[in-house]
Amino acid sequence: MPLEGRFTGPETIEVTSWAGNRTLRFKKAAICTGARAAAAPTPGLKEAGYLTNETVFTLTDLPARVGVIGAGPIGCELTQAFARFGSQVYLVEAMHGIMPKEDRDAAEIVLKSMLRDGIQLLCCGKELKISKTEGGKRMTVDSHGQHYDIPLRGGSGLGKPLKLIVHPLRADIPIYLAAIGPKNVALAAEIADGSLPVFYSP
Repeated sequence: MPLEGRFTGPETIEVTSWAGNRTLRFKKAAICTGARAAAAPTPGLKEAGYLTNETVFTLTDLPARVGVIGAGPIGCELTQAFARFGSQVYLVEAMHGIMPKEDRDAAEIVLKSMLRDGIQLLCCGKELKISKTEGGKRMTVDSHGQHYDIPLRGGSGLGKPLKLIVHPLRADIPIYLAAIGPKNVALAAEIADGSLPVFYSP
């Protein structure tokens, strides 16, 4: 039986599970809706094929080269993980730097760590295109006035084909709070443009 819950008052929630019903009291409640990955509108991405932060865990082989689109927290996490596993990773971000909506000092610490891991950051990325080739995939992008044409296929080290990872997220579960009068309810949700969670506390 799945766990279910419903608000029964401004400071109570009734939880139903296989163990029975319980009423829990709270001062503040957080409704965490989660999010699902959405493909970036990158030319050629759909045709070439890609993985998201959800489907990447289906990989059974370590790719030699990985292209990650989107330098938000999840994109950076996946980038660094693959780099430390041994893949050559190219991180593409449309804005300057990484984690553009995070604290700049914190983002700088993460960036320095990623650069030490050998990650190639292509920020301020423009004209990003993905194409399918005989040997794998190809990524072209302009970053800081320089054009990059990167063959993304198995390299001599690991010899595995490239898997693309796309980071942008969208919230797709509607939330209706008016019915419960959420005086003490906080809502945490991913917003449609892939930015960080927004915290709402009326």
